[in-house]
Amino acid sequence: MAVGTRQSPTDAIEPVKSVVAGVGSFLVGYLVTLVLAVAVESNDFTDGDAIELGGWLFYNAQFVDLEVSATGGSGLGLTSSLNIVTGDSFLGQAVSLDVPSVVYHLIPVVVFLLAGFLLAQAVSAQTPQQGALAGGSIVVGTAPLALIGTFLFVVEQGGIEVGPPLLDSLLIVGLLFPLVLGVAGGLISSQT
Repeated sequence: MAVGTRQSPTDAIEPVKSVVAGVGSFLVGYLVTLVLAVAVESNDFTDGDAIELGGWLFYNAQFVDLEVSATGGSGLGLTSSLNIVTGDSFLGQAVSLDVPSVVYHLIPVVVFLLAGFLLAQAVSAQTPQQGALAGGSIVVGTAPLALIGTFLFVVEQGGIEVGPPLLDSLLIVGLLFPLVLGVAGGLISSQT
């Protein structure tokens, strides 16, 4: 057996590179969304909450609705959901973006696909199975950040709290989107 030859598909997973690729892809996706939101959308939505707006749009682009909670004077809590990217209405007012929704949807797709591709290249994945495993391993970096985002991207003002829900954020933003797209990127990498 030659030195340096991969013995199994799991040899393509390198934990440190996986964490770096996952964290890097999440941050790049969020930062691109944030810059776009601040440059184009911030006047319509924020009153100093640009960091949260970037997070809301990044999560909404991955089909995670925001949770809007209000507590009435009687102590009864009212909860609804909102997705700015898909154009939901909030309190009877239509929410619209200046940038087409498809642009926001494409940001995580491109970033996670590219992360899976580059990670598979970095670990020299030779087979489709190795490429898929390497690319999908970005979730070890994306999942913790998606979890942190559920606490970081919350705004509370005037008895109304808006932010991404914990379970949806972890499952969809932390695991599903990066896993599927990372695997696809890894597969593409192994074919080149």
